[in-house]
Amino acid sequence: MSSDEIILDFLHAKGSLEILVAIVDFDRPQHIELRNRIHLSSSTLTKRLKEGVQHGVWQQTLRQNEDGTSAKVYKLTDPGEEAYDVLDEHELPKEFKQRRELELSIRHNRDLAIEDLEIHIFDWLEDE
Repeated sequence: MSSDEIILDFLHAKGSLEILVAIVDFDRPQHIELRNRIHLSSSTLTKRLKEGVQHGVWQQTLRQNEDGTSAKVYKLTDPGEEAYDVLDEHELPKEFKQRRELELSIRHNRDLAIEDLEIHIFDWLEDE
């Protein structure tokens, strides 16, 4: 398998494109920020982040925090930025954002519905 095919396989892997877009959206995000933004298991996210570094799509650097600690953060490389530009031409960053907003709306409305159902279930039980 050629290196081009390996990188294409990586970009096809679950979460790779979402991570690429989120790195731009967050401007040097930490693992936890990506974890909160992208619906992947922590182990899959960690694996994709390592693979992205290995394939030269993004790089991992250390950011110094105000409190003196440092944090691992991610930044696109030049090839990663070129890949982002292609995704942007196809409006994927916008669509990923719309999907995240829809998922948040669904989660919020589901929670409200569950709260309402709890009230109704207690009413149903009292009627028996």
